[in-house]
Amino acid sequence: MIVELAILLPFIMAAAIPFIYRRFKKVHIGWLVLAVPVVLFSILTTYIPRIANGQTFTKIYEWIPSFNISFTTYLDGLSIIFGLLITGVGSLVILYSIFYLSTKESLHHFYCYLLLFMGAMLGVVFSDHLMVLYAFWELTSVSSFLLIAFWHHRKASRAGARKAMTITVTGGVAMLAGFLTLYTITGTFSIRELIANVGTIQEHTLFIPAMILVLLGAFTKSAQFPFHIWLPDAMEAPTPVSAYLHSATMVKAGIYLVARMSPVFGGHEVWFWTVAGVGIVTLFWGSFNAVRQYDLKALLAYSTVSQLGLIMSLFGLGSAGHALGYSQESLLYTQATFAALFHLINHSTFKGALFMMVGIVDHEVGTRDIRRLGGLMALMPFTFTIAIIGSMSMAGLPPFNGFLSKEMFFKATVDILTLNIFSIENFGFVFPVIAWLASVFTFVYCVIIVGRTFFGKLQPERLEKPPHEAPIGMLISPFILIAFVIGIFFFPNILGRNILGPAMQSIYPTFPVEELTVPIKALHIGTELFMTIGVIIVGILLYRSLPKWRAVYQLFSQKYTLNAYYERIIGFSESKSGWFTRLYMNGNLTYYFIYIYVIFVAIVAGYFVLSDAFVWSPANDSAVEYYEFILLFIMVFAAVALLFTKGRITSVLLNGVLGYSVAFFFVVFRAPDLALTQLVVESVTTALFLLCFKFLPDLKKENVSRAVKFSKATISILVGATVTLVGLTVLHYEKFAPISTYFEDSYNLAGGKNIVNTILGDFRAFDTMLEVVVLFIAGLGIYSLIKLKAKKGETDIEN
Repeated sequence: MIVELAILLPFIMAAAIPFIYRRFKKVHIGWLVLAVPVVLFSILTTYIPRIANGQTFTKIYEWIPSFNISFTTYLDGLSIIFGLLITGVGSLVILYSIFYLSTKESLHHFYCYLLLFMGAMLGVVFSDHLMVLYAFWELTSVSSFLLIAFWHHRKASRAGARKAMTITVTGGVAMLAGFLTLYTITGTFSIRELIANVGTIQEHTLFIPAMILVLLGAFTKSAQFPFHIWLPDAMEAPTPVSAYLHSATMVKAGIYLVARMSPVFGGHEVWFWTVAGVGIVTLFWGSFNAVRQYDLKALLAYSTVSQLGLIMSLFGLGSAGHALGYSQESLLYTQATFAALFHLINHSTFKGALFMMVGIVDHEVGTRDIRRLGGLMALMPFTFTIAIIGSMSMAGLPPFNGFLSKEMFFKATVDILTLNIFSIENFGFVFPVIAWLASVFTFVYCVIIVGRTFFGKLQPERLEKPPHEAPIGMLISPFILIAFVIGIFFFPNILGRNILGPAMQSIYPTFPVEELTVPIKALHIGTELFMTIGVIIVGILLYRSLPKWRAVYQLFSQKYTLNAYYERIIGFSESKSGWFTRLYMNGNLTYYFIYIYVIFVAIVAGYFVLSDAFVWSPANDSAVEYYEFILLFIMVFAAVALLFTKGRITSVLLNGVLGYSVAFFFVVFRAPDLALTQLVVESVTTALFLLCFKFLPDLKKENVSRAVKFSKATISILVGATVTLVGLTVLHYEKFAPISTYFEDSYNLAGGKNIVNTILGDFRAFDTMLEVVVLFIAGLGIYSLIKLKAKKGETDIEN
C-alpha cells in the first residue's frame, strides 16, 4: 500500500492546492507542498534494508480486466533508486523554490504542476504494467510542458515547451507501438512476465521492431542525439524546474526504461550497438557544444545531454553481460551497468547543485551571460563553493563522487575491447577514444563555469543588480547536494551495497547479487587513471588557448543544424497542413456533405462491389401490406417535394412528414419504444425549426450548372442505393456469427431486459459523457483565453 500511496499522494495534494491556497493565502504554499516529498522520501528509505536483502514488493489492482489492464506496482532495487531521487531531489528543489520564486508569481499553479509531475514520475518507475507506465509517461510530458511554459508571457518559454512536448510525445507514441508489439508477441503487459519470456521474445520476427520503437521513446525522453535539441530550449523554465526535471528526474525516465528493459533486449547485438553507440555520440556532441555556450544555463543543458549520453552508453556496454550469460568473463562487462547506476546518482547530486548555483547567480546578479560575469568569488563565497565542488565533480576530479564513476566509465570503455562478440574487434576502439575526447571538453566547460563566473575582473556596470550572496534559504538545498558529492566519495561502498547492488539484481536477475556489486576504490592505478591525468593536462591547455580555437564553432553553419532542420520540418508541416485544410474547409456545407457521402459510398459500396458480400433472397421475406405501400408513397412524395419547395416552413413540414412516417413504420414493425422516441424527437425538432425559420427569408433558387446538379443527383442516388444495399444484405448476411444471443441474455450481460434501453444506457450514455467532457475542455480553453487576455495598455507581452 505504501507504493500506491507514493504515487497517489502527489496527485491528491495537487488537487487540494487550489482550495488550500484560497484559505491560507498568508502562508507560503511551498511549505505545505514540501511535506509531500519529505514524507515519501522518509518512507522509501525504510525499504532500503529489506530491498538490500533481496525483497521485492508487488501489488495488483484489477482495472480493466477485459483488456488485461491492471494497476500493478512493483518496488525493487532499480525502482527504489529512482523513487529516492524523485522524492529526495524533489524535496530540495521545493525548498529552494520557496526562496527563489517571488510570492507575486502564480505559486499555486507552479506547485500543482510540480506535484503532477512528481506523481507521474513515481508512476513510471513503480509501474509493472506497460500500459499504465505509458499513461504516466505521457503525463510527465504534459506536466513538464506546463512547467517549462510556466512563464507563459515569454515567447521563448512557450516555444521551448512546445518543442519538448512535440519530441517527447512523438517518441512516446513510438514507445506505445513497441509495447503493443511486445503484447502481440507474449500476450502480457507485465514487465516481470516479459523478462520471464525472454527466449520467446528474442526468437520472434517482431523482436527488432519492438526494440527500436521502445528505444525511440527512451531516446527522446532522455535527450539522446539527435533528439537532444529540446533540452536546451527547455531551459526557459524557472531554475527549480531545470534542477528537478532536467537533471534528476524527467530526463532520467528514458534511462530508467533502458535499464528496466535490458533483461528483455540486452543480449542482442542491435541493442548493444544502438544504445552504446547513440550514448557515446550524445556524450561527445553534448560536451563539444557546451563549450561554445555563453549562457550558463544553456551550458548546463548541453552538459546534461552529455552526461545522459555517458550513462546511456554504459548501459549499452553493460548489455554484453546478458549476451554472455553468467560467467566470470561476463562479470567484467556488468561493471559498466554498475558504473551507469553509480553515475546516475552522482549526476543528480552535482548537476542539481550546479543548476541551483546558476539560479542563485541569475537571481542575485540579474544575468547568466558569462561575458558579463566575473570576479564574483569574493562577493559570493558560498555560491562559489557550490560551483567549484559541483564543477570539479562533473569534470571527474577527486575528492568528489564524479571522479569515482568517471573512472569506472573509462575502465568500462577499455574493458569492452576484450569482448569477442558483436564485431567489437573492428569498432570497439571508438568507445575509449570518444570517451576521452568528450571528457576533455567536459573538463573545459567545467573550468569555464568556475573561471568565467567567479574569477577575473568584476564588471558591475554590466550587471543588472549589485552582486551579493544569496539568502541562506537558497543555499541550504545545494549545500545538502554537495555534501552528498563529498560524502559519496569517502563512503561509496555503503551506496554500492545497499542501493546499487539490489538494482543490479533487477537488471541481471539470473546473476548472483554478491558478484554484481563491485567494490568502489578511490585510490587505484590503472589505464583509467592515466586517462584522467591526460584529460586534466589537455583540458588545461585547451582552456588557456580557448580564444584561439573557439573559432572552429563558426565552421558549423546554423543553416544545417538539427535545430534548423526541426524548424523547417515544423514550418513545412504547418504550411502544408494549412494549405490542405483550406482546400477542403471552405465554409460551404454542401462540400462537407459531399466529402462525407463520397467516402461513405466508396468504402461501403466498394466493399460490396469488390467482395461477394451481397446476399438477397426475397423468397423468405414477409409479404408487404397495402398500408406499408401507402406509407412508402407518402415518404417518397415528401422527399421529392423537398427538392422543389421554395419556402423554409414548407421544407420543415415536409421533413416532419418524413420523420413521422418513419415513426409509423416503427409501430408497424412492433417497436413502440423506437416509435415513441422518434415521435418525441421529430415533434421537438419540427417545432424548433418552425420557430427559427419563421423569421428567415424564403429560399432562393441556386444558379448552378447542369454538371453540378448532375453530380449532386448522382451522389444522392448512390448514397440511397448503398443504404438500400446494406438494408437488404443484413437480412441474409451469414459471414459473421449472429448477435441474437446478446438479445436473449441482455439481462445477465447488461442488467436490463430491454436490449435497446441497455444499449442506450451502456453506450449512448458513455458517448454523451465524453461529448460533455469535450465541451467542458473547450469551454475551459475559451475561459482561459478570456482571463489571460492582455489588459488595456498591454499591447505586447512577448519578451
